[in-house]
Amino acid sequence: MYLRELRQRGYEGGIRILKDWLAEQHPAVPAPPIVRFETPPGRQAQADWTSIRRGAHELVFDALGGAPHTILYDSEASAAIGSRPRRTKTVLNDRDAYGRGQHRFNEGFRDFAKHHGFGPRMCAPYRVQTKGKVERFNRYLKESFVWPLESRLRGQGLILDAATANAHVGA
Repeated sequence: MYLRELRQRGYEGGIRILKDWLAEQHPAVPAPPIVRFETPPGRQAQADWTSIRRGAHELVFDALGGAPHTILYDSEASAAIGSRPRRTKTVLNDRDAYGRGQHRFNEGFRDFAKHHGFGPRMCAPYRVQTKGKVERFNRYLKESFVWPLESRLRGQGLILDAATANAHVGA
């Protein structure tokens, strides 16, 4: 848009020259560093719904020897890149239903959380900083465990399923 207007005023240069000149005139201001938020052991876990499997929470609680004080959930999950986000209905029915930060959780999930003694909390929508630990772990898990195991099994003519992954994950 601006290049067209400049050309109407007689500018004959290219867009690259214009961008370079503008960058010199207005240098970028670096973003402030992100301070990592840490919680003590057992205080908080983060959950992401890459895939939902019944019993996954209980298996984690058993492996860790109990439930954390709170679990932070991602409230906006995308079915695919570029798709419209969908609310995680297995956890949350209505965000801010009773006021800011006071959500209406799925009744079955609320009972589950109460039974296991943890408090569910929701990430702010579209705020990656609040769920960075779980996002990074999911990437690590896929790149360092799931994809290599899937590749080895495919070479043997087998398909990776949940039972096989669970049998190999301890190692």
